Amino acid sequence: MFALSTRRQGLVILILTALMAATRIEHFGTFVPDASTAIFFIAGFLIGNPLWFFAFLVEAMALDAAAIKIVGVDSVCVTLGYCMMVPAYASLWLAPRLVRESFNIDFLNFGKLALACVGGTTGFFLFSNIGYYIGGGFDTSIGLGEYVSRVARYFPYYLGVTSLYAGIALAVLTRSVVARGRILVR
Repeated sequence: MFALSTRRQGLVILILTALMAATRIEHFGTFVPDASTAIFFIAGFLIGNPLWFFAFLVEAMALDAAAIKIVGVDSVCVTLGYCMMVPAYASLWLAPRLVRESFNIDFLNFGKLALACVGGTTGFFLFSNIGYYIGGGFDTSIGLGEYVSRVARYFPYYLGVTSLYAGIALAVLTRSVVARGRILVR
C-alpha cells in the first residue's frame, strides 16, 4: 500500500488546504483555476486517514460561504442540490484510493492513476450537475437534454484542471523520490 509518513502527510495537508483557500474564491481572477477537484483527488491518494475527506469538505463549504457573504459571489449554485457535492467530492476522493492499495512508481500505475482521475472527475461532474439541475429548478424549466447540452461543454475544463494539478503533484512526488534515491513510502 502507498503511504506517506505522518510528517509528509501533514505537509501535504497544509499545502492542499492553502491551495484550496487561494484558488477557490478566485483571489487571482481566472488566471489560477480553482484547484478543489484536484485537491480531493490528490488527498484521496496521498492521505491515509479518511477523516481528512470531511475536513476538506468543511473547508470547501466554509470558503463558499465566505465567497457569498464576504466577497459577494452570487449564491445561485447554493441550492437544495448543493448536498450533492458530498458524493461529488467523494468520487474524487475514492477514485485514487482504489489504485493506492497496490501503487508502485511505474508507468502502468501512473496509467491506472490517470484513469482514476478521469473516473473521479466524471463522477464529480455528474453528481454536481445532477444536484444543480434538480436543486436549481432546471428539472421544471428546461428538459434534461437541453440541460446536458448546456453543461457538457464544461467537462473538458474540469478534467483538464483536475488532471493538470494532479499531474503537477505527482511529478513533484516522483521527483522527490528519484532525487532522494529512496522511496518515501513505508
